[in-house]
Amino acid sequence: MELYCIRHGESESNAKKTLTGWAPSPLTARGREQAKSTGMLIRHIRFDSVIASDLVRARQTAELAFPGHDIQTDARIREYGMGSLEGCTNEHCIKEYGAVFYTNEFAAFGGESPEMVSARVADFMGEMEQKEAGPYRGAKIAVVGHAGSILHILCYALDCTIREDKIPIDNTSITKIRYEDGAWTLCFFQYSGTIE
Repeated sequence: MELYCIRHGESESNAKKTLTGWAPSPLTARGREQAKSTGMLIRHIRFDSVIASDLVRARQTAELAFPGHDIQTDARIREYGMGSLEGCTNEHCIKEYGAVFYTNEFAAFGGESPEMVSARVADFMGEMEQKEAGPYRGAKIAVVGHAGSILHILCYALDCTIREDKIPIDNTSITKIRYEDGAWTLCFFQYSGTIE
């Protein structure tokens, strides 16, 4: 099984540099173009399934990148829930909350902790592993998510911890991982160019 993990296109909150979390934030005109361009980049790949976060910016990206595909949605690959910080700027949060904000401990603000996000992403990945033994054996699956959920997918696959501020995940970047013989392998990270 191969997962092509794609971050959503630029959203209105990305453009305003505000925290989004689970808040509805549709794609900007630029984000819509990014999604279409990414779809063109990988149009030659026959995807067996397209799974998107249920948040509007991920669903829109999937619909634009994969026209004609049946898009499944899955809340387990949502972005961090950021609670009362949704809509705030990074600058405000850094100034007001400092270290707590840097550790993504959004549970302190009614959102989610890294452990909470890790648990739901691990549940999603465990299901993918189980399906590899059945309907998804050898499948190519597009997973349209968010910086936070893709980071946690990578942490699960590589069995490590990665700080989000150390490895930013760009809008509509593509990261490919493969599950084979009971183990995950990173094929490429945020690749651009010809993709197979």
